[in-house]
Amino acid sequence: MNARLTIVDYPTGYILKPQTEEFKNMPEFEDLAMRLAEIMGIQTVPHALIKMNGEYAYITKRIDRDITGEKIRLYAMEDFCQLSRRLTQDKYRGSYENCGRIIKKYSEIPGVDLSELFLRVVGSFVMGNSDMHLKNFSLRETEPGNRKFHLSKAYDMLPVNVIMPEDQEQLALTINGKKRNIHRKEFLILAESCGLMPKVAERIIAKVCGLKEKFLKQVDEAYLSENQKEKVKELIVERIEILKKEPKL
Repeated sequence: MNARLTIVDYPTGYILKPQTEEFKNMPEFEDLAMRLAEIMGIQTVPHALIKMNGEYAYITKRIDRDITGEKIRLYAMEDFCQLSRRLTQDKYRGSYENCGRIIKKYSEIPGVDLSELFLRVVGSFVMGNSDMHLKNFSLRETEPGNRKFHLSKAYDMLPVNVIMPEDQEQLALTINGKKRNIHRKEFLILAESCGLMPKVAERIIAKVCGLKEKFLKQVDEAYLSENQKEKVKELIVERIEILKKEPKL
């Protein structure tokens, strides 16, 4: 997606995203996507909606620093664009299989992080988040200065396929060489590439599919129009049905 107005450190230690002219209700959509992610068990950055000039704005806490009073603790944090030595403009050039390889190479807890990566990719597919590119995955130090890294909490999640229905790509990066026409088979291929046991992958997929009613309830509680809510719910139901279908042999 095109860059949004993002105000960093206002207030200090936070990132603020107000409404935009181009896409209405982006803050509400982002907050909803993050709440859907939380239902799945995805680790997310602290976030909320706040009123600003009579409209909702999205606010999230920076996770590259911890501010307590006047004390600031800085965490080194590298996104997957940097870790794969790609330029920012190439953030959509890559695969989720390669994201797995980055985790295997740099993470202090690769097994945990690979499961989390798989869950985030499955979850993004279900909510129509086709913008989980290389800049939207990062490794962060477990403690300031210790140079031991793990997958950071999830951030910048949006149901792009609802906001921009003209976007026909279902994923930001490829699985099995594909961004469109994604099926259950692709996720099982990703799991194998990540070194996840088939039973673990199947369990994660089943867990996400089993949360359908909770997803729909969360959408009903979102600060969106009824039409927008219906579009999100239709997409979620459609994607879950795709995930439920057994791959053809």
